[in-house]
Amino acid sequence: LMSIRNQSGDPKFRLMASSADGGESWDSVWVANDLPDPVCQGSLLNFTQKNGEKVLLHCNPNSQTERCCLVLKSSWDNGRTWQLAHEIYPKSSAYSDLVELEAGLVGVLFEGDDYSRIYFARLEL
Repeated sequence: LMSIRNQSGDPKFRLMASSADGGESWDSVWVANDLPDPVCQGSLLNFTQKNGEKVLLHCNPNSQTERCCLVLKSSWDNGRTWQLAHEIYPKSSAYSDLVELEAGLVGVLFEGDDYSRIYFARLEL
């Protein structure tokens, strides 16, 4: 699964693409209506919970008009639908990267405060 910034900005949602062969070819592309996006980089992570279950996590600004309101969303159906998991940063925020830390913890590295700071958040899922 690939999360794609919709460079045309119409519609202002993330695009998703799926591949059955590890990215050699792409089967389908769709608009992720649960992931509003102001045309910004986002990040995707296949995360293992404490109980061993896998969940997809996605991080991006949760706005269609400005780079702000960074959130973490989760998907239990391979990226077809997304639910809010955590509000990370309500102010100006942009590019983010997700990393799996120890069991049940995810790290989020992101730009904040009009690109003047880099933050790292640890979230327990």
